[in-house]
Amino acid sequence: MTEKAGVTGIIPGKGKAWSTAAGWFDYDNDGRLDLLVVNYVRWSIDTEQECRVGNLRAYCSPSSYQGLPNILYHNNGDGTFTDVSESSGIGEFVGKGMGVAFADYDNDGWPDVFISNDTYRNFLFHNEHNGTFRETAVMSGVAYNYNGRSIAGMGVDFRDLDNDGLPDIFVVGMIGDTFPLFHNTGKDFEDITAISGMSKATLLSTAWSTGAFDFDNDGNKDLFASRADILDNADLVVNRPAKLINAIYQI
Repeated sequence: MTEKAGVTGIIPGKGKAWSTAAGWFDYDNDGRLDLLVVNYVRWSIDTEQECRVGNLRAYCSPSSYQGLPNILYHNNGDGTFTDVSESSGIGEFVGKGMGVAFADYDNDGWPDVFISNDTYRNFLFHNEHNGTFRETAVMSGVAYNYNGRSIAGMGVDFRDLDNDGLPDIFVVGMIGDTFPLFHNTGKDFEDITAISGMSKATLLSTAWSTGAFDFDNDGNKDLFASRADILDNADLVVNRPAKLINAIYQI
């Protein structure tokens, strides 16, 4: 079925991709769901290198590998899909993707795409309304954290956290990164990780995925992060009315 539908995950000239995430969205507003597949790095057992921490064999850092472009499949409406990665502009950008989320961040009626990358800057693809996307992460203020650094970006959610009608961005990462929280100002994004209390709350955490929901039905969305088993269990950051995120960690 996968091959017949045309969604095999093969990148021309690079072969089968190491895919880590995917999501459905109607990028061209034709009423049919299209598929975006997020890819990680180029890896082969034949070329794998040996990395060590002291005298111990360890996993190699993502910085040891080349990244991969992501794949956008257009829904043809007949059970098949066409790879439009190159023509849409999505395939032009090579990252080390781990998470993806969709939202219309400028309220122009067209869905946009945020991709979190591992040890590489994030991508924010603005929908240009004509089947193409423009990458705007640097100009929009969401490419790096508030220290101007790339983090080990993992899961991401892209929705309105402060009930102002504009979708915000929350990204989880590795220990020492803190989990970036980007507030949508209507023109660009402001990194409020520190002032919201999230820096202190997440500094010693590693998480793989996240979701923003109103867990206690108080009208304010809360943030859930599934943390790495080598460090901690899942965390819940509760959003209190006084601030966007008045960080209260519940373990």
